[in-house]
This record gives sequence, C-alpha cells and structure tokens, in this order.
Amino acid sequence: MMTFDDVVRLASDLPGIDVGTSYGTPALRVGKKFMCRTWEDGETLVLKPIEDIELRFLMDTQPDIFYQTPHYEGWPTILIHLSRIDEAQLGELIEQCWERLATKKLLAARGELETRQPT
Repeated sequence: MMTFDDVVRLASDLPGIDVGTSYGTPALRVGKKFMCRTWEDGETLVLKPIEDIELRFLMDTQPDIFYQTPHYEGWPTILIHLSRIDEAQLGELIEQCWERLATKKLLAARGELETRQPT
C-alpha cells in the first residue's frame, strides 16, 4: 500500500519539490504551484494537473484506482486510491505532473542531474 510518504519519496529527486500543507493535509508543490495533497480521508491522493484525455482513460480503464467526485469534475484533477496503485504507475504520474508544472529552469536542472547519474 502506497502512502503520502511514498509520494514524497517518489518526488524527492525532482527539482523544486516543496513539502507543505494544503487545506490542512500534507501536500507537494513545484515551486509555488500545487501538485498534490492527501485528501481528508488520508488514503486518497489529489493530483493535478492531468490532461483530460488521460484523466478519462484512467477512470474508464481503472475505476478501482482513479476517480473524481462532483467537486473536481471539470478540473484537471484526479483522485487516486493510494492503497490500490502500484509504485511504478504512481511514480510515472507524479513525474508527468511535475513536468507540466516545472519551469524551464527546473526542467534544465533535472536534465543536468540526469546526465550526472551513472548508467
């Protein structure tokens, strides 16, 4: 079962990640831009931004993991049952959302980090 600690760990290598709170729950930002937080139940991740076509695909193909409540309909936000998603898929979604929020400077910093890492 994934937890918010796992979310932080998966995001920790991405430049510009800040850990804080949003609406009284643990959250991650890319600089000052909101990326994700735990929902009030503590077991759901609120993640954004996500492309509409990807959001619909995930909810249609894996409704046991991905969903929205009426509050989030029409917004580029998806809810994720942390107890049902695997680490690889969660890491990929976090990275994709980070890429959408990152500045050119952060994207360049990430490229520099990747070229320094041994293969």
